[in-house]
Amino acid sequence: MSYLMAILSIVALTQISVLWFKRKFEILLAPSIFLIILILYIFGLFNCLHYGFYFIFLILIFGLGASIFALARKKININGQNMITPGFFVFLIFVIIIFFGTRGRMLYWWDEFSHWGLVVKNMYINDTFGSLSQATTQFKAYPPAASLFQYFFTKFNGTLIECQMFRAMDIMLVSLVMPVFSRVNWKNWKNGIAIAIIVFVTPILFYADFYISIYVDALLGGIFAFVLYTYFSHNLHTKLDNIVIGMGLFILTLTKASGFGLALVALFIIYFDLLKARNFKWIFLVPAICTILAKVSWEIHLDIVEAGVPWNTSSITGQGILGIFNGNLLPYQTDVIGSFIQQVFTFQWDSTIKFAYFSWMIVWIGLTILLGRVNKLRKKQYYICGIGLSIGYVVYSISLLILYLFTYTEYEATNLASFQRYMNTYIFGATMILLMLLIKTILEGNFGRKYAVGVLCCIILFLVPLQTIAQFTIYTQKDIQITQKYRKSIEKSATFSEIMDPETDKIYLISQHNLGKEYWAIRYNCTPIWVPMRHAETSFSENVEDGSIVITVDEWEKKLREDYTYVYLHVVDDFFISEYAALFENRSEIQNDTLFRVDKSGPHIELIKVSD
Repeated sequence: MSYLMAILSIVALTQISVLWFKRKFEILLAPSIFLIILILYIFGLFNCLHYGFYFIFLILIFGLGASIFALARKKININGQNMITPGFFVFLIFVIIIFFGTRGRMLYWWDEFSHWGLVVKNMYINDTFGSLSQATTQFKAYPPAASLFQYFFTKFNGTLIECQMFRAMDIMLVSLVMPVFSRVNWKNWKNGIAIAIIVFVTPILFYADFYISIYVDALLGGIFAFVLYTYFSHNLHTKLDNIVIGMGLFILTLTKASGFGLALVALFIIYFDLLKARNFKWIFLVPAICTILAKVSWEIHLDIVEAGVPWNTSSITGQGILGIFNGNLLPYQTDVIGSFIQQVFTFQWDSTIKFAYFSWMIVWIGLTILLGRVNKLRKKQYYICGIGLSIGYVVYSISLLILYLFTYTEYEATNLASFQRYMNTYIFGATMILLMLLIKTILEGNFGRKYAVGVLCCIILFLVPLQTIAQFTIYTQKDIQITQKYRKSIEKSATFSEIMDPETDKIYLISQHNLGKEYWAIRYNCTPIWVPMRHAETSFSENVEDGSIVITVDEWEKKLREDYTYVYLHVVDDFFISEYAALFENRSEIQNDTLFRVDKSGPHIELIKVSD
């Protein structure tokens, strides 16, 4: 029911927009979602997200009332061709697929626990951004756009339902490709089926977990594609087009720190095309203003709440960058450059498409030439788009290398942490822009081939493994059961908030020799109760070689007395039992998956088991 309520709200807001702006449903779907995020963001700046949630429904009620009044006065007309379109029905089909494809799914991946799911849980509980001090988030400066839309979906429930996070993400991703259906009408509705398959399957080429993860890397590429497609798919750019592009860039900037860089690339391409055409108007400044507003407003908020910066670039200096060219680098940095170049110029055998990263520019240039040949009236525009995307790709790649060299830890840099995800953000976005423009050109009849869309559909289906598609369709429940089984193994920690007070209680987690995922998962489960910020502090050892910390009984006792009210033993070993048994009321009770209360009434603390 909560999913249905969220969908009805989005559809209602979009259809009201269709009435007033006289555009098709599929064109105004993503801007309607952007508006929801924008409203929540504004209220979030004042630490009252729940009021923003209610304000959205006030807008819906007002919009519905104004529409009925305007219809009665014949100020506006109902246009079925804009409201009940093939694209509208395609969206409803996606809504159904997403419902069954995510039913019962729970957070599973590492970063979902460490930030992307954790920040939504904090928003849900506190009705504020995850950047505030009371939040249990560690990466407080990360921008909140995607999390705000997930908050909107989860808020329809009395309790936090995690599958709603996945549904929100999937709905937003689908909305970004919906404009390509605006060229489909009821006469050529069969093309709509082929296009639906293309836009459903293509993202899987770049992200096998596209529909089953709440990471925002794919979303960044999708918004980037939406913005540039909106610009290049129109001959005349109205005020509404500029506002939509501006909203897209606003949300892109607030999705992740790297979103600002992608926004700058998009602005570079747009303004270069406008200046080349000598068709610049003041209204075209709206996208740039929106980008700056998003960037500045979030930075001001971070300053106010003292949350730091989303990405610490203070170590990037002119002298450091010059060191790349004169060889004045640390040994590991030299290795990073070599590994980076090797990754960019070698075939990716572990990817769905075995292209080397650099070869995607050849693909884009080829698509650009094809678009220019079949639509000679817009040849120059398409060339600017393709060349701009290629230049942006080079800049994006160099920027990523600089971040690895100067902002990542040595371990992360030498392993090029998350390299494929980061690179595929741009590759996915640039490819989707040109693919959507190609579909548009086909539907406009410029190819003159009746079955061109179907052929394109078959090519993409050939490239994507059927097993990957089946993971989100036929075998989705099997994959979901894996997430549920993992979460069941740590489910006890999810009940702690029922017996503890987040204002006064803190848990010291012990999980010997954990690699980090269990730490983040338990930390997520315990929210809003505070847990140590560093996972190394949760594992004790005689040496630090395994990433644990060395701490004496007296040191731990002092730490517990000063800061903690509970101790949770997730996993303990013989070393822990023999070394710290003196602090426990009963040595025999020192077992895995056991909660203890810190009794500070005596001269020495005593850890007393909490009954199950």
